[in-house]
Amino acid sequence: MRRALGGLGLAIWIAGCAAHGPAGSGKEAAGDGRPVSAPPADSATVLLWHLDETTGTRVVDDGPGPYHIDGTFGPDTRTELGRIGGARSFSRSINSFAIADYVPAMDAPDAMTIEAWIRPRGFRATEDTPLAGRWNFVTNDQSWLFGIRGGNLVFMFQPEGTGGVRRFVSIHDAVLDRWTHVAATFDGHVVQFYMDGILDSQFAVVGKIQTTHAPFLVGCAFDTRVLTSFSGDLRVGPDAILTDFQAFDGSIDEVRLSTIARTEFPYAR
Repeated sequence: MRRALGGLGLAIWIAGCAAHGPAGSGKEAAGDGRPVSAPPADSATVLLWHLDETTGTRVVDDGPGPYHIDGTFGPDTRTELGRIGGARSFSRSINSFAIADYVPAMDAPDAMTIEAWIRPRGFRATEDTPLAGRWNFVTNDQSWLFGIRGGNLVFMFQPEGTGGVRRFVSIHDAVLDRWTHVAATFDGHVVQFYMDGILDSQFAVVGKIQTTHAPFLVGCAFDTRVLTSFSGDLRVGPDAILTDFQAFDGSIDEVRLSTIARTEFPYAR
């Protein structure tokens, strides 16, 4: 894999003013009859991982192309019933991840949306646990990270040029053991969080997201230079010196990365 990911001991920069959003309680559980569908693979879609795979370690990209950014599952992930079709279960293990090598199409300095269905089994109150990101170990190769801490959504990015890391936190919480559609968007002026397709909060910001060669990593964050496929599956090598990692505990479904700041998620309600 290219370069490295990790180094989440960051200076915190919280900006903007928050708009009132939906309460975190009262969300309906999966299987309640809510009409849901997979997000469409439109022209702004960079990659779309349905995570429906039941065998093997390949993650299939159902985006519109021409990118076809397939990925690889770590050995400590499992298949399970998802919000839509199948999903992937992640655990608090360094080998619980899905990863794709960098391609230039992943860079979206002016606008982006990262979204997924998530079903957390537990929260950590003292650290950010990643849902998806492109965040390398080397400071100059850090781009963005979308995660969760104590139930709140977190989005951070390294701005282009000078300046510290920008970090934003949602008002409301995701719910344990329930499927929630979550999204973070950026358009160069505003960062917004959405839950179940409804605006949760928004924050004023100016700038661009730094472009990097970081891979796209789901469910975990660590120094990807320690990955090896020598023994078959892609995994952290047994001789690696591990200093730090964060891992999501729960299930993830329907991951989509886009090059626009979306404002409508009709399939998420």
